[in-house]
Amino acid sequence: MKYILYCLLSFCSVAFAANPLKPVHALLKAGRPLDALNAAKRLMADSALRENPKLYVLGMDAAVAANSVENEKIYLHKAYDTLSFFQTTYDFFNCARRYDALTQKSNNKKLSRQLHDFYPNLLAGGLFMYEHKQYAEAIKLLQMADDVLDLPLWLQLSPNLPRQQRELIRNILIRSAFQEKKYDLVLHFTDDSIQNAAYRQMAIEYRARTNAALGEIKAYVKNLQVGIRDAGHHPYFFTHLFDHYLQQNQAEAALRLSDSLLSVYPLQSQNRPVPPTVADSAFYLTLLSAKALAQINLHAYKDAIETCKAYQAIDSSNVDIDFYFGTAYSNAAAAVDLPTSINSAAYKSAQAERRKLYVKAVPYLERYRKARPNEAKSWGPLLYNAYLSLNQGKKFAEMEKLLKAKLFSR
Repeated sequence: MKYILYCLLSFCSVAFAANPLKPVHALLKAGRPLDALNAAKRLMADSALRENPKLYVLGMDAAVAANSVENEKIYLHKAYDTLSFFQTTYDFFNCARRYDALTQKSNNKKLSRQLHDFYPNLLAGGLFMYEHKQYAEAIKLLQMADDVLDLPLWLQLSPNLPRQQRELIRNILIRSAFQEKKYDLVLHFTDDSIQNAAYRQMAIEYRARTNAALGEIKAYVKNLQVGIRDAGHHPYFFTHLFDHYLQQNQAEAALRLSDSLLSVYPLQSQNRPVPPTVADSAFYLTLLSAKALAQINLHAYKDAIETCKAYQAIDSSNVDIDFYFGTAYSNAAAAVDLPTSINSAAYKSAQAERRKLYVKAVPYLERYRKARPNEAKSWGPLLYNAYLSLNQGKKFAEMEKLLKAKLFSR
């Protein structure tokens, strides 16, 4: 009896060794598709089996069966495993891609039809993961969705997806890759998207973002400049190039930039075919605000005050412009040159001019302080000097306390 049992075990062992795919078949037959899929995936890591097309057919069968289990739950409005649903969709396409590479067949219309039928689920999975900020999973699914479109198996049944839809996939891929700091993927996919008018602006922006993340300053500036030439109205390019110029102490370049765009995108113009949109108005105000800041950096305080007036004529609610107003008046006051002779008429005239400018500065700075109480480092030094110059004792004493508390420095 022991001899017979030994022979049976030996026979089974030989049978499984002769057909290593048999356990996967058995699991599928037993109604355990997910286990079958996992068993097939383990075999795919075996160098002796990974070139066997039959293994990938089994993998596809297991993936379809496992996916159907979750799909049925969705249909019956039962709780289902979202990750399993999309993962098995991915596994199906991964097996199909490998099978296609191994067989190079172009007459398997049944499999081609399956690819087309399952494709919406693959795409939906990528979009779902992106919307839920699971960017690594979104990349995996969307890269597969992009790769599949070039498979002979896909192409044999019908023409490819419209380019517009493929560009949408790559658009989301680029954004997901950037979030995951996969900058090589960003650069790879933007190479193509930058040639498409509909996505060129986005592609240039993400190239610039990638350059900044990698510390590639020359490329960063170049891409911002290209972006402005192509889409100067897009705030990203202007604001980041403007900030770069100010950080590099290139206030003149910053002012030229804002002036050039103000001339290209005026709020009111005889050549404008339609009234300005909300976005047009917002961008115009951004340009005016930036221009005022550049003028302050260049010590062109009177010009900055006129720019702030132009801004407030359109929108008087922006407290940042109150700060620019207050800064321009305050700095202009501090810049008034007082003669050495305090009894001279010139001294009295200069002192009166300085006082007048500080008086104008204070209401703007106080409004800004009220709106931004935590920004003492900005308004503190300016109000300190203004109250000191205007002999406003109580208010100055308050600034002294804040100075001693190190909420700002002079």
